[in-house]
Amino acid sequence: MPRTGTTLVDRILSSHPEVEAAGELQAMPLAVKELAARHSDGASSRRVLDAATVAASRAIDHRSLGEAYLVRADAHRRHTRPRFTDKLPANFLYIGYIAQALPEARIVCLRRNPMDTIWSNYKNLFASQSAYYAYSYDLMDTARYFARFDRLMVMWERLWPGRVLQLSYESLVADQERETRRLLAHCGLDWNEACLSFHENRTAVATPSAAQVRRPMNRDGLEKWRAYEAALEPARSWLAGQGISG
Repeated sequence: MPRTGTTLVDRILSSHPEVEAAGELQAMPLAVKELAARHSDGASSRRVLDAATVAASRAIDHRSLGEAYLVRADAHRRHTRPRFTDKLPANFLYIGYIAQALPEARIVCLRRNPMDTIWSNYKNLFASQSAYYAYSYDLMDTARYFARFDRLMVMWERLWPGRVLQLSYESLVADQERETRRLLAHCGLDWNEACLSFHENRTAVATPSAAQVRRPMNRDGLEKWRAYEAALEPARSWLAGQGISG
């Protein structure tokens, strides 16, 4: 989900000499929508991902989807390095497509304390025109969205065991080198010390974490929700009822 350390990990990866940061691409959502439309009954929707698109997408050829994605992604690349990151948080919805259409893609999912995730999503004003973030205007909607995200990640792990590295933000903060080595190994990258100095990466950042990733690893983002514990109690209590501890 957004606000879980995705920008931090993107900076770590793009500090490697073989990786460039391409930003938060819409390449996979739009490629799925485009190819699914060819197999639908002509009904259109303003939403990128809806029931009709999912149903029609079952007829999509996986290789064609991978090619359509790469064409869109290439338009946003500088092509200065052989590999690139696509850090769109909503890609977690498309892991099934990604796993089949891009068999060599390495997928990383950031996991942050549920209550810190909910608080940080709820307090942040995302792009108001994007339906992807509509849940974040209401505290309980944000909690419900997190629970659905959590269940979906469990399903992806069941379907493609080991394909997604679920990386804990808290573990990364606690042991930067160990978790960075784990991350690079999952991505098929050799160890490079520059990845520990991600804060020296001068690539532009266009997310709310822009200032944070200019600093070395720190613990400032841990347990921040507790400053608002009383106001957030309805979300914490509801999550506990879903078997999710904050």
